[in-house]
Amino acid sequence: MGGLRMGGFGMNLTKRSVEILGRLVCDLDGSVITASDISILDALKTCSSYSEDQKRAIEDRLNRGDSKYGIPSSWSSSTIRDLGNLPLTLTYTWDRIAKVVLMEALPRFIKKTKRTRPPHDILIFINQLNLQRRSNNTINCTEGLIAAEDINDLTPAIYNAAQLDLCLRDVVLKDNVLQLGSLAFDPTQLEILKKRLLQIYPNGLPENQIRLLGNISTVFNVTEVSSWNITRVDTLAALMGQHLGNITVRSVVTRFLQLGGILDAIALKAVGGANLCTLDEIQLSTISNLTDAGALDLSMCTQSKKNLLYRQARNQLKSQQSNPIPYFQLIKAYVGGAPANDLKSLANKRVNMDFETFKELNPEEVKQLNSQNLIDLLGFNLQDFQHGVNETVVIIWVASHSESEVRKLGLTGGIPDNSSEPQSDDRPGNTTVNETTLCSAVNSSALNNFLIKVNMTHLCSFKITDYACAKTDRLLSLSSDALTGIFQCFIGPKALNRSNEVALTVFVRKLDRTTLNEALDKFNNKTLNASSIPLMTKITFMNALWEIVKANENLTNTDFLRKWFQKLFRPFVAGISQSVLKHLLMGNVTCDGYQAITKGLSNGFRDMPHGTRETVLRVWIISYLNTSGKYGYEQSMKLFFGSYYQLHSSSTFVSVLCYLGHRCLH
Repeated sequence: MGGLRMGGFGMNLTKRSVEILGRLVCDLDGSVITASDISILDALKTCSSYSEDQKRAIEDRLNRGDSKYGIPSSWSSSTIRDLGNLPLTLTYTWDRIAKVVLMEALPRFIKKTKRTRPPHDILIFINQLNLQRRSNNTINCTEGLIAAEDINDLTPAIYNAAQLDLCLRDVVLKDNVLQLGSLAFDPTQLEILKKRLLQIYPNGLPENQIRLLGNISTVFNVTEVSSWNITRVDTLAALMGQHLGNITVRSVVTRFLQLGGILDAIALKAVGGANLCTLDEIQLSTISNLTDAGALDLSMCTQSKKNLLYRQARNQLKSQQSNPIPYFQLIKAYVGGAPANDLKSLANKRVNMDFETFKELNPEEVKQLNSQNLIDLLGFNLQDFQHGVNETVVIIWVASHSESEVRKLGLTGGIPDNSSEPQSDDRPGNTTVNETTLCSAVNSSALNNFLIKVNMTHLCSFKITDYACAKTDRLLSLSSDALTGIFQCFIGPKALNRSNEVALTVFVRKLDRTTLNEALDKFNNKTLNASSIPLMTKITFMNALWEIVKANENLTNTDFLRKWFQKLFRPFVAGISQSVLKHLLMGNVTCDGYQAITKGLSNGFRDMPHGTRETVLRVWIISYLNTSGKYGYEQSMKLFFGSYYQLHSSSTFVSVLCYLGHRCLH
């Protein structure tokens, strides 16, 4: 978190600006925090983490004493509670707070924080407290003997390693291993607890103490672990719940197996998926009843281990394969090791694989599938594939298939082929729209006869090329209802491709403009969820329709732009090309027209390709405001970014907002 400067210029955020930014304050640079309205502290106290730069700025602001919390020396335990997560940023401030307040408030704060943060974060916080006395006394207990009732989350902060050794009696340690093992001691303190336990139990720790060790188990080495008595699954589970190294995990499981344990479903649940991946393949081959353990996270396993576990799961579930959907639900946790033939079999059974599962498949096996295999495998989840263009498995598949094959899935890229299809990039006007060439091999006589008396139930019986090559006078007689129905025939689930763009462009050029507008308006009203339309289909429609709109004499008229971008383009606006945005930017669009376009773009922003989103934020928004400079900071954000605020949380958006803070603040 943090580190984002306001356009590199620094900025004094007002109270209202802080309110508008909301959770985005968590990404602000420390210099902005230092210079902004004091209300920024309340906005920051819910942030999940802080950079070092932010920590320094927050602590300095709190120590000024001008916030509602007052100076630190006046704080009570309720003040520390009201600070939310801000205590995580404090260092020198702890010396200024009454010790009685710390002793009351900090155990509660640490206990709450441990529920949501990793042990490493708690250790850092404990070290920041600086509560240990600066004493070199290694002979006498100066902090006071530790009684069982005094052990709490603040104990590691009070007793350094030497004092812990001197102040902790054997009987208290022996009777409170569970509680001590749950505290955030640093490694040197844990080594003291380990040393003392080995002194108490010179013949080895009993199993009933081993399963209580908690964090203390992390400082035992492999040799020591190899001699432990691990015979019970609950002991195995307790150890697997700690942050042990991979070698130590293997040693624990090996010892469990040596003493007669078996890796059945109960033991597998105790081990867990992440730890399972650290075992060697010989150990994995001893697993029995793998699938009875439920869904295990195998994402950290090597491919060879995924393959082994998949084979085991498939053999165990062989009798279930006749019921494809239940079978898939049982096998999908292990399908990352499935070979291509098994994936084709799942595709033939139309299992509608979710994209999260698909991402974990072996890319080398997936690239052996063709586009139809993927369409059948993903089913109604195909659009998630189209949006996942940056995932490794998608990148490798695209790179290993021809352009024409890739286009069938609504994507661009692939190996150039010698297809006779018209080729284009995503810029409107680059497709050669030649009706004669397109229609030379198309027989539209059946469609021409159909158009004499349209039967609404058979509109989808014809291809888009048939409609493109139909007689113009027949197309001009189409009603807006019929045209709406035709559009609905071509919106999915199979995506349109580049050759369809040529046909669609020819088709819409032949239509009556009033009828086209009415049909698009009706289509917009019927299409409440545009996310169901494949991205490539949106690109195809946007490019074809732009060929009609770009030459309109009203292109800079605000009402015209509002109608097209907020209504008629709305179902397809996620497919707008970067070149269209740049074309509009270079045009004489008024500020009101700019707002109208921006509001329309927000309707499809979530579904836009990454590059288009970057263009909207970096080029379209910044470039326009750079030349207009009409609006103030708060007004700009309210007018232009309400929708984007909810849709885009990347550093790019924050950078845009930060830029506006400098550029538009007057």
